[in-house]
Amino acid sequence: MTGKMTRKPTIVVLNAGRWPHDLVTLEYVSDVIFDAFSVVDTFIWRTTHTVPAENPLNFAVFEATSNIFASFDMVHIQNTSWTQRLNQSSLWDDIHFREPVYTIVNYQLCNIISDALKSNVERKRRNIV
Repeated sequence: MTGKMTRKPTIVVLNAGRWPHDLVTLEYVSDVIFDAFSVVDTFIWRTTHTVPAENPLNFAVFEATSNIFASFDMVHIQNTSWTQRLNQSSLWDDIHFREPVYTIVNYQLCNIISDALKSNVERKRRNIV
């Protein structure tokens, strides 16, 4: 798909969410990361948010997947595990938050993107000099 784009993306933000996925082995995750870096300069893994009454098995899977991504220095991590400490009144239903939670998550992502872009510029400057 990116081959047909006139302007290629510079950032990829990936999250597996609550759906079944294959991002559970180091080998598969490393393939995903290196494929992404063949196209983009910045890779961000967004952890899956957790809710107050989260099944501990779900949390363990979310954390294991995030730990695999975090083992790569070049991957930026948006850690949303703080959402587990919110109370039930922060939710519309079993898994969707009320505001301002999503606003906070979006600000967090914007800050990570800003920091990543700054570090990319600095890295490119060092390579030029």
